[in-house]
Amino acid sequence: MADTHEKPMDLDEIQVSSSDEMKAKRKRGKKPKKQSSSLSGGVSSALPTLPRIKKSRRKPEDSDVLDDNGDNDDLFSIYAVIMIFTSLTLALYLILPILWCLRIDHTVTWSWAIVCIPVWIFDAFLLFGLCCGNPTITAEDGTRVGLSTSSQLYALVKAALVLTAQVFLVEKLDGKLGWSVMQILALYFAYDALNIIDMVVEIFGKPHLFWKLFLTDDNNLVYLIVRFVEILLIALRLDGHLGRTSWWVIFTPAWVLAALALVVIVACVLRLLPNSVQFNIVTSMVHDVEAVPRLFAIPIVLIVALMVAPYVILAMRLESGSFSNFYVLLPFFILVGGLFIAGVLTMVIGLCMADYAKDDSPRDSKHADEAEYSPVQDQV
Repeated sequence: MADTHEKPMDLDEIQVSSSDEMKAKRKRGKKPKKQSSSLSGGVSSALPTLPRIKKSRRKPEDSDVLDDNGDNDDLFSIYAVIMIFTSLTLALYLILPILWCLRIDHTVTWSWAIVCIPVWIFDAFLLFGLCCGNPTITAEDGTRVGLSTSSQLYALVKAALVLTAQVFLVEKLDGKLGWSVMQILALYFAYDALNIIDMVVEIFGKPHLFWKLFLTDDNNLVYLIVRFVEILLIALRLDGHLGRTSWWVIFTPAWVLAALALVVIVACVLRLLPNSVQFNIVTSMVHDVEAVPRLFAIPIVLIVALMVAPYVILAMRLESGSFSNFYVLLPFFILVGGLFIAGVLTMVIGLCMADYAKDDSPRDSKHADEAEYSPVQDQV
């Protein structure tokens, strides 16, 4: 008969089994500690490499810190160059009126052919460009295309009309030609009439080109019509066909054009016409109208006033004035001098801001570098 009772365990076996269980528990309890120690060892082994990562990273350069300031400096430089270039260009255009004033005031006794030498030089360059150059025009899609032979010939004919009218006018002023002013300027009227017809044909049946009716530049329908009417009234007044009509009335087209330009530009700058055709015109000239401060309307008003003032002074001079003709050009002198001084000051301010930004950039980049890497250095 088999013995069903288990053999009692000895004391030594109990101690051995209990010790094995305790060792197993210790082993199970030490596993997390071993994992944590390996993690800490990995972190500690990785930390010494962080300074090397810092060294391998590119330190911010001054050019990176000055990106925003560089944009402002470029903007200042562009404004400065535009104003200086505009003032110098206007100064060149003032050479001819200055010579005219000297001749009218009898300060010099040169013939009008000599006084108009700047006109002949300009005409020579124009004819050379039309005959030997490759003129281009802007197509409706914005691309530049060359003129055809017939178009070049047509442009040459119009230039010849203006040049011939200028020669006749100089001969009239020198007393060598007894024609009336209307007869002398007949060729010029034909030139302006051709320009008006060309503009009407271009925009007829094309609503997307109606913006050319308004004030965009000197090649729009409103300006062409006003110029034609103004010169026609002056010629009629000089020939005596209008009697002793006041010169203030003769210059009415100039007043209307100046008022229209002033109202449109100021209204667009002040955002009073946000959805109008005129606003789109100004937007085409100033790409970011919203970025233009409203105070920008003040210098625009001053510039328009300075451009209209010569006509006011000329009307006073023709009515009953006996002052020098140089007063007629005084607003232009102020405008040219103001643009030149403003351009120089803008350039100086831009250079000063660039130097100030360069002086501050090393210190700022150093602080930024310390703020970026100081936590890692503390852990190391």
